[in-house]
Amino acid sequence: MIKIESVLHFNKPFISGVSVIVESDHFIEPQKLIGLLTGILIFQKDSNTRYTLGIAIIADHSTRIPAFPIISYWHRFNDPR
Repeated sequence: MIKIESVLHFNKPFISGVSVIVESDHFIEPQKLIGLLTGILIFQKDSNTRYTLGIAIIADHSTRIPAFPIISYWHRFNDPR
């Protein structure tokens, strides 16, 4: 599930997502459920540049890194030659 809304404090678009991963042997019984929560704030978006900052949280008791940052930067140059 992905949801796009506006954060009132920053007045920037916010993208949130939730994923559920089911682990099992031979597709018979689920043995483990893992959740992934993401939230990304779009700081700048125009025709040539995009900059986002967010966080991903893994809901699994056996993970070594339960959260990590998401940073993206994209830029289109006018003349790539």
